[in-house]
Amino acid sequence: MSPFDDYIYRGPHLSHICLYNYHRLFYKQPNHNGINFSEHHPQAHTHCQVIRQSSFPIPNLLRRLLFLRPDFKDKQVCEDYYCLISALFILWSNEHPLKLTSDS
Repeated sequence: MSPFDDYIYRGPHLSHICLYNYHRLFYKQPNHNGINFSEHHPQAHTHCQVIRQSSFPIPNLLRRLLFLRPDFKDKQVCEDYYCLISALFILWSNEHPLKLTSDS
């Protein structure tokens, strides 16, 4: 499972947390001593979400995709970049995607 899948199916108890903070504050572990995922998560019956107790890492979810030169000319690449950055800080889920399939 990717970190994005975990975020998509994080469930209603964590629906108020953006992707960046979710991966900074929570991790997944194989038991049920934490917050349950929504029933659509493939590991919902074997894993749960637990808040980190000691350190809060700075997630690098997008690796090299986060960097774009200020003078970059390709408008589509710039648009994709802005969408990726938005996905980090704007709330979204499987039930409430950032962009509907009918949107441009």
